Amino acid sequence: MSRREAGKIYSTIEDPIRDLRSLRRWLRELEQDEGLRIVGNMRNLSHGGFMFVAIHQGRYRINICNRIWDRKERNYTAGAGEEWREFGSFDEAWKFIRSRMRIPIQAWVY
Repeated sequence: MSRREAGKIYSTIEDPIRDLRSLRRWLRELEQDEGLRIVGNMRNLSHGGFMFVAIHQGRYRINICNRIWDRKERNYTAGAGEEWREFGSFDEAWKFIRSRMRIPIQAWVY
């Protein structure tokens, strides 16, 4: 399965989101079979945490968890400490995400 945007094809494998404008557009146009992974800047979570964003029954659902360094794989993985938030509008979800994301942006669409 793929998604086409401005002449580009995005695969179901994670594709990087490189700027704030693109992240905002992906969030606004997110479909139920897609998701976003965003590196956070939350002091109470390991390495700033991750936010996973999806749409469920027309609402934005955000899973917040620790970001754990996997020495063997040499990358960060999602860890324990899950918290769930749900928002009924794009504006509410964006306000929540924007205040908790790392700058410069590190995000991916899948």
